[in-house]
Order: sequence, then structure tokens, then C-alpha cells
Amino acid sequence: FNILRRLRREYSFVLTDVAGHDVDWIDSRLVKDTEGIHIVFINGVFSDRYSTYKPSLEGIEFLDLREIPKQRPDILNLFLEERQNINEDPYLDMNNAFPNAGFMMNITDQYSPGPVYIYHFVTEGQQDLLINHKGIIVLDKDSRADIIEIFYSETQDHYFRNYNSEIFTREGARLNYYVIQETGQDAVSINNINVYQTQNSLVNTFTFSLAGRHLRNNLNILLNEENCESHLFGLYFISNDDLIDNHTTVDHKKPHCFSNEYYKGIINDNGSGTFNGKIFVRPNAQKTNAFQSNKNLVLTESASINAKPQLEIWADDVKCSHGATTGQLDEEQLFYLQSRGLDKESAKALLLHAFAFEIIEKIELKHLRKYIGDKINLRLAYQFSD
Repeated sequence: FNILRRLRREYSFVLTDVAGHDVDWIDSRLVKDTEGIHIVFINGVFSDRYSTYKPSLEGIEFLDLREIPKQRPDILNLFLEERQNINEDPYLDMNNAFPNAGFMMNITDQYSPGPVYIYHFVTEGQQDLLINHKGIIVLDKDSRADIIEIFYSETQDHYFRNYNSEIFTREGARLNYYVIQETGQDAVSINNINVYQTQNSLVNTFTFSLAGRHLRNNLNILLNEENCESHLFGLYFISNDDLIDNHTTVDHKKPHCFSNEYYKGIINDNGSGTFNGKIFVRPNAQKTNAFQSNKNLVLTESASINAKPQLEIWADDVKCSHGATTGQLDEEQLFYLQSRGLDKESAKALLLHAFAFEIIEKIELKHLRKYIGDKINLRLAYQFSD
């Protein structure tokens, strides 16, 4: 979407001191997982008060973005080397030019910590705040991690978030990476995620876009070496006048790799969305398996979705497919549920829950699965309360 009109204003680049913020508001929005590590950013500022991460934790190194050049120049060089492989994007360039917040996380060799929850909260009173932040995540050889990034807004003021996540998986690493988005009613949010995979690594990405006035997700997966595997799952719920764009790229560069992409969307009211998924199979990427599917439910005549699956193949020994479908709720299914005693609105909510559950059930973490399921149920209950 074209957001230039929305960005023609003066922004504050100064991040806000949040030392005295309401602890109950924060606690009520944390995932109830006592085994997890919780890292909290409020208005772009790391909050030691609300975070459970400690430097003494074994197997995890966590640094402020400003400390990387001095303490981990190897990570900085890794980022600079791979950055040239990503298509030009003005918001990504902006993020790289002058980030005002961010972090680096390194999971060491053969280590498997508990789930790592990273929260990005925006509080009241942040009119025209610009949060230009970056996260660099590195999984060393044969490590395993579940990393969950949650974006939540308390404020309905206008702000602009430009987030960039750079993820590197070394040989044999296993990553489940989750993004959960509930941004403000007047916010513009850009989310760039770049994943660089090396030999025998596995990455599962989950993107849950549950609320947001203007949301754009760019997800780029680069399978740089042999025997890489990637699964991309997405669920977006669009209502009111919200606009959510999902743009994904899976780039197969080497042989014997596998990718599977499955995105589902629910569009209501005057909401509009875009799914643009690209798969590239390079000439050297023989024996590639690559699949892509996008399914959407449109609930009103004024709701809209633009789906554009793309597949470009330069190799001749591959198995690939792609497709997209858009439709409405099945009237026969609605009638059946109503004949069993449900009112029409409850029947709609039940069918939509079943539609969404196909993505939710793929979450392995039980606390996170409940967290997402509860949010979907609340959203459906509110949507059809009338």
C-alpha cells in the first residue's frame, strides 16, 4: 500500500522514558509461560524492570544494538555480507541508516533454551513517535530455539514503527519464529523479516496479524545451502477500515531444499488485504520441492483481498505448485449449524474459528497456542456480538 500520504508529518525520533509505567498493564499482556524468557521493549526502550532475561543465562547472548560493533564484530560482518542479497526496499534502507533501538541475540552451539518472548509495546501519549528498530538473531550450529515477537499497542495515537529482523541459522539449527501483531488504530507498521539459512537448517515462521490500521509484512527466506527446509504459516484478520499487506519471497538457491507456505485470511467490514507470495527456484536448485497456498474468506461486499501467487523456475528437476482461493462462508454449513440450535452469528464465529484453527494447531508451544486461540475467540466474539 502507498503510505506516503500517512507519513507527511513531523515525527519524534526521541524514545520515551518508561520507568514508571503501569506494571499491571504489562503483566496482563505477557504470555503465561513460567518456563519462558521474557524480554520487554516499551516504546522502543529495553525494560530491565519487566524482563526476566539475565546476562548469566547459559547459552544465550543478548546485546543492545549499539554494543554489537565493539563486542561482536563478527555478527556485524555477517549481517553486512548477507544484506546485499536482499532486494532494495526504502524502509529497510531507512532502518539500516539510522536505527534508534534494537538488539542482538545469539543462541550458542547445540543449545536449546526455553521459549524466548520478545515484546514490543507502545503506550499512551506517543503521538507521532517514530520507532526505527532492528533485531539480529543468530542460531549457531545445531542449536534450537522458539522465538516469539509480540507487537502490541495501548495507544490509539498515530505512530510509525519500522522494524527489521535479520535471522541467521547456521548448520543444523532449528528455529520456530512467531510474530504476533496487534497495532494501534492509527498506526503505520512496517515489518521486514530476512531469514538466511545454511546447510541442514530448519525454519518455521508464523505471522499472526490480528489488528492494525496499516500493516505491511515483508518476509524473505533465502535457502543458501543444500538440505534446507522452510515452512511459512500466516493468519490475518482484517476488519473496520484496516489494511494489511503480506509480501513473501522464498528463494531456493541450492539443491535438495524444501519449502511450504500456507497463509489464510479473514476479511470483514471495509477491510482490505494483499497476499503476494513469490517462489524462486534458481538454476542450481535441482531436486527442489516448493509449495504455496493462500486461502481467504470475505465476509462483506465491501471487503477486498488481492492475491498474487508467483512461481519462477529456472531448474528442470523440481516439484512446485502455487495457488490462491477467495470465497465466502458456506451457506449450507451455516444452515446446518443453525438447524442444530446455534444462532446465525454464533454459527459464523464457529466456522471462522475452524478456518483459523488449521494454522493455530501448528503451534507446538501449548501456552502460545492458548494465547493465540484466546485472542481469536475474543476477536470473533466481539465481531459478532451484535
